[in-house]
Amino acid sequence: MHFWIALIFSIWLTKSTFAQPLNEVRLKNLASYGKVWGFLKYYHPEVAKGKFDWDAVLVKNYLSVKTAKSKAEFNVIISRILDSVGYIAPNRSKALSFPDSLKKNLNISWIFDTSALSLYNSMRLHYIYQNRQPSSNYYISRTPRVGNPRFSNENPYSDLILPNESYRILALFRYWNVINYYYPYFFQLDKNWDNVLLEQIPRFINVSSDYEYFRKIQELSAQINDGHGMVYSSRYNYFAKMRIIPIKVNTFNDKAYITGFLNDSICKTARIQKGDVIKKIDNFETSLLRAHIARYMPASNNTYLNYKIDQWLPLVKKDTILLEVQRNDSIFQIKIPALNNTKKLTQRPDKKYVQIKWTLLSDSVGYINMGVLNQMDVIPAYKKIRNTKYLIIDSRNYPHWLVYPLSRKLLKTRKPFIQITEPDYDYPGIVKYIPPLKAGKVLNPEYYQGKIIILVNSETMSRAEFTAMAIKQAENVIIIGTQTAAADGDVSILPLPGAMYSYFSGLGVYHPDGKITQRIGIKPDIEVTPTLEGVLNERDEYIDRAMEYILSGK
Repeated sequence: MHFWIALIFSIWLTKSTFAQPLNEVRLKNLASYGKVWGFLKYYHPEVAKGKFDWDAVLVKNYLSVKTAKSKAEFNVIISRILDSVGYIAPNRSKALSFPDSLKKNLNISWIFDTSALSLYNSMRLHYIYQNRQPSSNYYISRTPRVGNPRFSNENPYSDLILPNESYRILALFRYWNVINYYYPYFFQLDKNWDNVLLEQIPRFINVSSDYEYFRKIQELSAQINDGHGMVYSSRYNYFAKMRIIPIKVNTFNDKAYITGFLNDSICKTARIQKGDVIKKIDNFETSLLRAHIARYMPASNNTYLNYKIDQWLPLVKKDTILLEVQRNDSIFQIKIPALNNTKKLTQRPDKKYVQIKWTLLSDSVGYINMGVLNQMDVIPAYKKIRNTKYLIIDSRNYPHWLVYPLSRKLLKTRKPFIQITEPDYDYPGIVKYIPPLKAGKVLNPEYYQGKIIILVNSETMSRAEFTAMAIKQAENVIIIGTQTAAADGDVSILPLPGAMYSYFSGLGVYHPDGKITQRIGIKPDIEVTPTLEGVLNERDEYIDRAMEYILSGK
């Protein structure tokens, strides 16, 4: 009897402890705890060796930190953790002196914030920083021949469908610290990263379901403003599992227009017309739905964000959907069935060139479609277009690995086309430049001597941008289109508790002159603004503008 009373009391005590409300002191303590834990993980040599089960240390001390009632009580816990990892000997072999260009991502000023940390603990942490002893780290390594971070030893805790509160906080702290020390575009974040931690702690604590936990990780990942920043889970592959209203949506002037059909018969039966404006989907206003999607959507800029929202807006969970649409001055409701989401959506209205690898648009104009051209096609394609006066290279897609074989045909000589930064794995938070990458070959008497026109839009992302940057080094190039997706650098994947996997750009990418591409993209020399009329009439306004340039020279 006494055993069962003790067990019930223990369960009640644990629940009541987890349910402790967060006041300002406790929130600051938890945020500081996460920072100290991550700093020691990457800066303390004994922790970095994997000598301790560092996840277990966080979980073990979590409740004590959460329930600490004062700064003094909290710092007793921090002191105990610092004592447990051991003293490190002074190391003056390399002074911590880096130029500002390499320190732009460094965020350790919190060490000196004594609103949470005691002066004594602050000094101890600063000593560890000053006496950093470079060595390999159990938790992170450099991807061979590439340079982006790899997290082979981070436990995904795949058996946890809904991790308990301490493991959810582990997920938050693990992600926050990886971005803090290893995200190459940390300096570009819209939000203060310290404030993001304060905002997210209560949200991760108050999660009530596994789906909500997944969404919180998506929301967190969207905070880094990175088009690569998706979150994957085998349990939540929603893009594949959801159904789709058989329409294509494009937004103009904040209005969601139906601009195409994925099933003509269904849309005809439902009496939907191209040009109809969607006001509501299942009684939810489209403006609210767009804001909801944006909250979880990784995007480097608004151009790419709006493109992705247009893709996601027709995705639904139900078999039949009620649409409220406006046609001219009339507003009416339409019921329409949703289909299995098997059709890849594309932004391009004109399907004429989608499957063409290369062709001649006229005797003087060649065309290459980077989305379907492969390496074996480069030589025959070049023979076909080599003597044309103009070459349109369509990069509104995701290409095969063509950057080097194609640049060896198009460029006159070998040129640097990209600068790259990778993390300084000896000094977390610092970046270092690697030698510029070069495209083309040393001497190429058979280079393309006509005018090259590169077409880009918001689908031009990552490898497509990388390839466009190489081709841009040819002798006579102009770029026509809209802002690209602006997500560059090989992707790193961070496992999180609950078998969640968070992606982010792992390398910094810059033009040869040092200008950044992330969030900015490949800037067009001539901008194209697609129109509602053009999309409804299935005109490819990018090709039209390229042909206009060929005819007029401007």
